[in-house]
Amino acid sequence: MWRIVWSDEARENLAAAKDYIAEFSEGAARRFAIRVVDLTDSLETMPDRGRPVRPGVRELTSIRPYVIRYVVLEAEVRIMTIRHAAMKPEP
Repeated sequence: MWRIVWSDEARENLAAAKDYIAEFSEGAARRFAIRVVDLTDSLETMPDRGRPVRPGVRELTSIRPYVIRYVVLEAEVRIMTIRHAAMKPEP
């Protein structure tokens, strides 16, 4: 089982997305955050299920329109970013 570790950037991304969604609906914002955390937690047992982006980097697109990028290391899955799909991806 892999340990899930969030980067500071990913935490900030999640907070910003939740704040944006909350402008329209507090309930939707809470549900969104729960879905993201549940999805990333599921990587503990299936870390390779996301699609490969480049060597060592994978992404999940299950919560549209958001993309969750992460890396699988020896004993952990590191959540790197959460971004809206319309945003330019990081290099």
